[in-house]
Amino acid sequence: MSHALSTCPKCLGEIPVGVVVCPHCGYDFPDNDPTLPRVSEGVSTSSFGRDFTNAILKMAAWLCGISSLASIIWTFIFMFAGQWYWAISMLGSVIIAAALCITFVRAMEKD
Repeated sequence: MSHALSTCPKCLGEIPVGVVVCPHCGYDFPDNDPTLPRVSEGVSTSSFGRDFTNAILKMAAWLCGISSLASIIWTFIFMFAGQWYWAISMLGSVIIAAALCITFVRAMEKD
């Protein structure tokens, strides 16, 4: 049984006729005939690439979290030592490290 194939205009990869999204590059085809059912095959992603990226993001999130906690501790140390300039200047690194930690956690792909 042979399947009719078409060519993606973006990546020039072969795709089955009637697909909604190119499985190679993710190109979304326009809907010319709304009465025909649209078939989606999804974009192929490598499990290894996703796992590797998530591992790097998880490590970065942990490092930013630890950095944020260390900055909080140093802020309190400087406050109790009476060095207010250093205590206030450490708050910027607390905010940046916490924001990066949240960004890395949200960037991880969920399975």
